[in-house]
Amino acid sequence: MEGELFDMIEIKDLFKQQSIQEYRTTAIDMLKYNFPQLSFSELGEAVDDAIKKGAIDHPSSIYNNYKNRTVQSTVYQMTQYILSRQPIMTSVGCLFVQHEVMVNPIKLLLDGYLSARKKLKKKMFEFPKGSEGYERYNLAQLLKKLAANGLYGLIGTNTSYFYNVHVASGITRQGRSSIANIILLFEGLLANNVQFCSLDDIIEFIHNVVNETPFRKYNDKDILDRNIGVEECWYKVMSNCGFSGYIPTEMDMDIVMTILKNVSQTDLNRIYYKNNLYAFCNNQSVQRAIRYILERLEVPFLDPNEVPESIEVEIKMFTDFIYEYVYYRHMYQDKIERVGIMYKSASVLTDTDSSMISLDAWYRYVLPMTYNLDMPIKRQFVDEKAFVLDGKTEVVDEESNHELDYNFFTDEFTEMYRATKVDRIVPQDSLRHSIINIMLNVVKTLSTDYLRFYSGSYNSYTDERCYLDVKNEMLMKRIMLTETARKHYAYYLEMQEGHPVDGKARLGITGLEMDKASIQTSVRERLKSILFNDILAPEEIDQKKVLVDMIKFEKEIYESLASGDTTYYKPVSSKSMNSYDDPMGQQGIKAALVYNATRDEGAPEIDMNERFNAYVVKVKITPLTVEKLETENPRIWNALQEFFKMKQFKNGINTYAVPHDTPTPKWVIEYIDYYQIINDNLKTFPIESIGLSGRAGNDSVTHSNVLKII
Repeated sequence: MEGELFDMIEIKDLFKQQSIQEYRTTAIDMLKYNFPQLSFSELGEAVDDAIKKGAIDHPSSIYNNYKNRTVQSTVYQMTQYILSRQPIMTSVGCLFVQHEVMVNPIKLLLDGYLSARKKLKKKMFEFPKGSEGYERYNLAQLLKKLAANGLYGLIGTNTSYFYNVHVASGITRQGRSSIANIILLFEGLLANNVQFCSLDDIIEFIHNVVNETPFRKYNDKDILDRNIGVEECWYKVMSNCGFSGYIPTEMDMDIVMTILKNVSQTDLNRIYYKNNLYAFCNNQSVQRAIRYILERLEVPFLDPNEVPESIEVEIKMFTDFIYEYVYYRHMYQDKIERVGIMYKSASVLTDTDSSMISLDAWYRYVLPMTYNLDMPIKRQFVDEKAFVLDGKTEVVDEESNHELDYNFFTDEFTEMYRATKVDRIVPQDSLRHSIINIMLNVVKTLSTDYLRFYSGSYNSYTDERCYLDVKNEMLMKRIMLTETARKHYAYYLEMQEGHPVDGKARLGITGLEMDKASIQTSVRERLKSILFNDILAPEEIDQKKVLVDMIKFEKEIYESLASGDTTYYKPVSSKSMNSYDDPMGQQGIKAALVYNATRDEGAPEIDMNERFNAYVVKVKITPLTVEKLETENPRIWNALQEFFKMKQFKNGINTYAVPHDTPTPKWVIEYIDYYQIINDNLKTFPIESIGLSGRAGNDSVTHSNVLKII
C-alpha cells in the first residue's frame, strides 16, 4: 500500500461505530432467547466485553482508478464510509457512485438499448411465432440485445476505449451474485432446500423470523389448523442442517431447543412454516384458497404476468399468505459459493442470467385437490380424440395408429397397433397451465420484492427503479438434461411469455452435439423427431420405443448406404489444391484424388484447381481388402496400388469423395465403413439421459445389450 495508514480506531471510539452498534443490538437480541434469566443490561455487558476482546481493526485502502489515486483507511472507517455515503457496491469490492450523483454515459446507452428492445419484443408477439413479421422483429430485438452485451464486452476488452478491469470484474461478479441470490430464493421457497451450515446460521435464521413481528398482519387462528409444538419445530430446524458437512453437536441442539422454548407460540409457528411451502399449504384454509382460485377461473391462466380479472383479488391474498408465512426475505452471505456446490431441487437448470425452475412437485400437489370439482377451465381446450376399445377409453394420435415394432430376437420389424390406455384422469392443458401459473405469479411477485431487497442491500436500488428483474419467459412441459457438460439440454416449449408455441418451435435444443451444423440436415431432423416424439412429448417415456426408433433409423442408414445413396455422406467444401501449403493433409483433397483416379468411365471429374463441393464417405480400403479387385477390376486395382505407395496412404484409404448429383461407383459400396458412418450419425443422440446405457466409449454406440445368437 502507498502512503501512511490512518490511525486505527481505539476501543473508546469503537462503540460509536454504526456497524458495531448494529452488531451489539443483534447479538443481545439473539442471546436473550438462550439466556432468558439474564437482563438486557447483563447481556449488554457480556457482549461489550466480547467486542472489546475480539474487535481488531485492520488496514484498508480504496483505489480510484479513474484518478489513479489511493486513499488509506481502516476496515471500520471504510464500513462507516459505506454506511454514510452509500456507494453502489459489488461482490468483488468495486464501488460506484450513485447514478444521480454523477452522469454515467454507459448507463444511459444501456437504458436506450434495453428500452428499444422491450418495444420491439412487444411488437414481435403481435405475430405468430415463425411468421415473417415475428422473425423480423425477433431479429431486431436480438440486435439490441447484442448491442447491450457488446458494450459489456468492450468494458472487459483491454484494447477498447471503455476498458476498465475493475468495472468488468465488478459486473461479472455481481451478475453471478444476483443469479445465485435468486436461486437460493427458489430453493428455499419451493423446496426448503437451503440448509444450515453452523449454529450461527440457525440462530440468525430464528432471529430474522422472530424480528418480522412488526410486519405481520394475519392472525394464526384464522390461517392455521393448529399450533406447532416445540419439538416439531425443533425437528424441522434440525433436519435442515447439513450444508458443507455441518452436523449439529448435542450442545448445538440443546441451544436451539432452549431458544425455541423461549419464543412465543406465534414465532414458533412462523419458524416452522418459513421455507416450508407444502406443510403450510396443508392447512385447510390455504387449500380452500387454492381451490377457490381454480374454480373462479373463467378462462385458462396462461400468462403468469397477466392475472385474469376474475381471480386478481384471490391471487393477491394467496400471495400475501405465502409472503408472510413461507417467504424468507433475508440474504445468504455465502450465496455464490453455496450455489456452486449445493445439490439443487427447484432450480434444475442455470444459465448465465437465468434459472429454470421445476414446478412439477407443485403441480402434482395441487392436482388431487381438483378431482371431482367442476371447473370451467376443465371444459376448455380439449384437444384429445377418444374412442372405446375393449370397454376401455383410449386416447390415440390418429396419424400413428399403426407403426413398426422391432423384434430383438428375430431382428425383424412387424406392424403393430399402438394406443395409449387411459387408466387415470389426465388433466387438460388449461388446468395444468393454470395450476403452474398460480405459483409462477407468486414466485414472480416475491422475486421482484427479493431483488429490490437485494438491490437495496448493495445500494443500487433507488426510488426511481430497481434495475434487476425476473420475468417468466418460457413454460416448458419437460426438460431433458445431460451429464456431459453445462448448457447441454433439450426441452418441450409450450408457452413463451404467455403466447402458445406450435409446430417445430416447440422443440428447443441447447448445446447438444446432435444439433451441430456438422451433422447432416436429414440426420438432425430425424434425431430431433425421435427426441421430441419419444422423450419430450409423451406423458410417460417408453425406453423400448426410443430404442426401436433408433434401430429403425440405423437400418435405414444401412440400406441407404448399400444402395449407393449419398444422403448420409458428409458434405465437404475445399479450396483449390494450390491454396494449401500441405494439400495432402486435407481430407477433402485426398478423397477427391482417389475419386478422380477410380471414378466410373464417363463420370465427371472433380476440378482440383478451384474450390469444389462434394460428398465424402468413410471407407475401408487397404491392400488386403482389395485383393480380389486385381482380377475383378484391374483398372481400379492398379490405381489404388499407386496410392498405397504414397506415405499419406500408408495405412490405407479411409475417405472417398463423390461429386454432387453423381452416383457412388458400385465397386466402392462394398468397402463403405457402414459401422463408422452409422455410429457417427447416431452417437450424438443422448440416450443416457433416459437411462439407456450401452456406449462402449466416446467413439462407439450400441443401442442395446440384446445379442442375436445364431
